[in-house]
Amino acid sequence: MVTTNIWSIDQAHSEISFKVRHLLISNIKGSFKKIDVSVHTSDKNFETAEIDLSIEVASIDTGDALRDEHLKSEDFFDVKNYP
Repeated sequence: MVTTNIWSIDQAHSEISFKVRHLLISNIKGSFKKIDVSVHTSDKNFETAEIDLSIEVASIDTGDALRDEHLKSEDFFDVKNYP
């Protein structure tokens, strides 16, 4: 019998963040505030691990509300159709 371990992230101490070069002169940094990750494994060294990742795209935060709304629009993530 194979035992499967399930590992979940600690929401309070985890994040998914990004940095994008903008016009070759600055970087835009941001993160997603609502994420969920779980790892399923039956092997101690994680070589056979399966990772489930879910990001609520509408939780994007770049520190600029207008930019965030534009990123949520159909021009980019289209969160109404692809949450």
